[in-house]
Amino acid sequence: MHRIIFLHKKGHATNGSKIMRCDQLCQLAREHIDGKWSFEVASLPHFKNTGALNAIIEDLAGSVVVFLKRAYNVFTSDQLERLGARARKLIVDHVDAPTHPLPDYPFDLHLCASIAGTHALRTQLNGPNSKATGSPTRVETLIHHSDPRIVWTDFSKDVDLRVGYFGIPKNTILPRRGVEIPQYDGSQLSNDLLDRMTETNVHYAVRRNPDSNPRLLFKPFTKGFNAAAAGAHVLVNRDVCDAVEHLGYDYPFFIEGMSEENISAGIERLRQAAGTGTWKDAFDAVNHTRQRSLPSYSARSLGVILGRLMLS
Repeated sequence: MHRIIFLHKKGHATNGSKIMRCDQLCQLAREHIDGKWSFEVASLPHFKNTGALNAIIEDLAGSVVVFLKRAYNVFTSDQLERLGARARKLIVDHVDAPTHPLPDYPFDLHLCASIAGTHALRTQLNGPNSKATGSPTRVETLIHHSDPRIVWTDFSKDVDLRVGYFGIPKNTILPRRGVEIPQYDGSQLSNDLLDRMTETNVHYAVRRNPDSNPRLLFKPFTKGFNAAAAGAHVLVNRDVCDAVEHLGYDYPFFIEGMSEENISAGIERLRQAAGTGTWKDAFDAVNHTRQRSLPSYSARSLGVILGRLMLS
């Protein structure tokens, strides 16, 4: 049996990305991947705790290690080399973390939660300006799953608009009116917030231009996935990472900019469309997005990726 260990920094224990990409993904993998794999989650000791780090290197012998974001940097270069020699495979799951700079260590696999991030990282690692020599570095997309606790609702017959933003306000640009904003701190979604998400037929996913915040350039389309899981439409600017890739170029509720006028016009267009053929037909794109981000689909995708990796 192959032992798969998801490792995260201790300080990230309550972060939403850690909960979804370690705890939830690990549990989903246990449920949907056959029994030749075992899945665990563990936090890493502080980088100054040399004794604990040396002990965990020994404990991880023979395991497939999946680092969440930059969790690998608690190890020195020498420790990372020793871990690589002891472990079966070393994987980095970048999720939404910057990929510059990366350590010189040749990880066996890089996982990205976005399609755009995968393309960019392949160019970074294997393109004409890369340091790599020999075989290309393996980079694969593992689409970020929707929250498995979200319950789908059929909003296709709705005629009244209910728009909600389920994120941290500083990560978006909000209009003066028209969007409900429940309190959220970026940790695991509360049951109350989950209930609000399943009562809202449009999820607001407008995001700031990546040029003003490069860290968000390859952020996964999680708000779109959670909206689709709830059966809701998405109000999103077209240049949000992966939005077009998942919803399709012709999805009618994209906005082309983030000005107050763009956003207000987008909300009004949704209001006028509610209950019409445009509203109903656009759920084809939502349902397509939902299928691609189902928790079970993500778990099985992880199994396929691991299977390919173990054959290499």
